[in-house]
Amino acid sequence: MYRTILLAGLVFCAAVSYAQPFSGFVSLDGSNDYAETAGSGAILPSGQDFTVETWIRTCGMTGYIVDARNAISGQGLAISVANPGALRVTVQGLGGPSAAVDTLLAVPLSSTGWQHVALTFSQSTGQFNLFVSGRSFASFSADFIPSTQFSLGRDAAGVGPFFDGNLDEFRVSNVVRYTVPFNPAGPFADDAQTLALWHFDEAAGTTSFADASGAGHDLTPRMGASPGRVFSVSGGGPVCSGSPASISASGGTSYSWSPAAGLDDPTAASPTATPDETTYYVVIALDSNSCISLGLVQVEVRDEPEALATAAQPLICNGSITQIFAEGGVSYLWNFGAVSQNPFVNPEETTTYSVVVTDAFGCTAEAAVTVAVEECSTTTGIADPGTFSLNVGPNPTWGSLWVNLALAESSDMRWSIFDATGRLVRQYATEWMAAGLHQRTLETDLGNGQYWLVLESNDNKRSLPFTVLR
Repeated sequence: MYRTILLAGLVFCAAVSYAQPFSGFVSLDGSNDYAETAGSGAILPSGQDFTVETWIRTCGMTGYIVDARNAISGQGLAISVANPGALRVTVQGLGGPSAAVDTLLAVPLSSTGWQHVALTFSQSTGQFNLFVSGRSFASFSADFIPSTQFSLGRDAAGVGPFFDGNLDEFRVSNVVRYTVPFNPAGPFADDAQTLALWHFDEAAGTTSFADASGAGHDLTPRMGASPGRVFSVSGGGPVCSGSPASISASGGTSYSWSPAAGLDDPTAASPTATPDETTYYVVIALDSNSCISLGLVQVEVRDEPEALATAAQPLICNGSITQIFAEGGVSYLWNFGAVSQNPFVNPEETTTYSVVVTDAFGCTAEAAVTVAVEECSTTTGIADPGTFSLNVGPNPTWGSLWVNLALAESSDMRWSIFDATGRLVRQYATEWMAAGLHQRTLETDLGNGQYWLVLESNDNKRSLPFTVLR
């Protein structure tokens, strides 16, 4: 008779599960899939300490993870998953079935994540310790004799139950690797204490899972056991308001995204998301074994820039030039082709100018400004009593610029010169000027090109173009 020891009282909390951190795994369907060695020598050592460890993801919650027992004598050990999600460890030594230890441990295994399972054996004490996700869940004594048989996914006799789920990073070592709680890590390293190691990173259609330790214990997949696809999610990221974002999941055979709002197809592997606001999308993926994987993708929606367009003079005389301004971004494109933030314009008639404003994130918005054009008196160039007239000469000039100015009322006057891109190149001191006619000479000292002279009073602004030729 087996001695069954139920150790549920040692479980103080549920085992932690992890997203799979590695590049590949072996997929077992719970029906007839398994993998085995050729049986040329025992993998578990005799008369030594050892550790058996792997990463598992259970789907059907039953079946053998590993069975390293002799199919006839029963000597060796086996680790299996017993319904509903308990781990079972069976160890048999020289005493035969009557002395075998059958340990049933009520560990709540996760069906959506990966868990690390490790069984250690100390030869000096005869003590076994079982760790799940780095936590110690059981400790017991048993006699142990190794067997040359070694199977993953089913029992040594080949009658099942078969394991329904995935295994990754299986390692056998001739040392007790864990004695206290720890944080599981991987992939496992091949070191001096490694007796066998399988990464299961082979491509689809493989006929052998290589023993990375170099000991030659390659595993042969049987009855459909095959490399599985690693589940992953990608995409999302920041997008501009109203723009689509690509989100994607891989490694499954079917997908369900939520919330469905903003998605063109919530059952697609790679739907297009156009949410109205920043949204976290959760995907539930099923693989060919109906194993569940969960993923999360954020689509951050950024507001469009606050675009603004204004004019230095929204009303100008026919033939005059004014400057228009844009704000709210880092780059600008006007509907007449200018890329300057504040270009000069010389409309012949009332014109509306639009600008596309782009911010630092590439988001865009549009603004517009209208410049009205009015026929002014040819004598004074004054559109209304509050404005002032201006003319310059010679034009083109080669140095000095003569400025004739008629003021309707006394005012502080500010004199500026801008180049063709709207960049300020000269700034003259502010000057108080009485109402009436004035003439000034400005030394420009400018290179060849097109420029604008801009004069501003307390309430008004005028600009005229001139050309420098040297």
